[in-house]
Amino acid sequence: MPWQVHPRPHLRIAVLASRSMEAHEAAGNSFAVRRTPVLVAVGVVLLVLAALALWWRTAEGTANTSTPGTASSEAGFSRDMSVHRRQAVEMSFIVRDPTGDQEVRTLAHDIIDTRATQRGMMPGRLEGWRAGG
Repeated sequence: MPWQVHPRPHLRIAVLASRSMEAHEAAGNSFAVRRTPVLVAVGVVLLVLAALALWWRTAEGTANTSTPGTASSEAGFSRDMSVHRRQAVEMSFIVRDPTGDQEVRTLAHDIIDTRATQRGMMPGRLEGWRAGG
């Protein structure tokens, strides 16, 4: 019978599979019992991954909250940009006053307004960081 050609092979496979499952359950081994440790292991792995993802997201959000120190690159950049902004304002005054070109005067006025405001923000940021201005 094992080598016999069945007219409907898909039915033969189903019958053999059901017999195999019945024999397995008769021996006291349930498929549910075999799957339980795998499902528990998968659940534990997913729980650990979720906990790591949560920790990483919260740690990432707090990693950048430390205040830059006096010698930090952030504080140095702010000091340098403060000088740069002051120079831009001074040059704009030098160009604005003697020129008769209205477009140049307007551009110089815009630079004076924006850069002076930005320059005023730099010492405030440094003071907030207690890095000195």
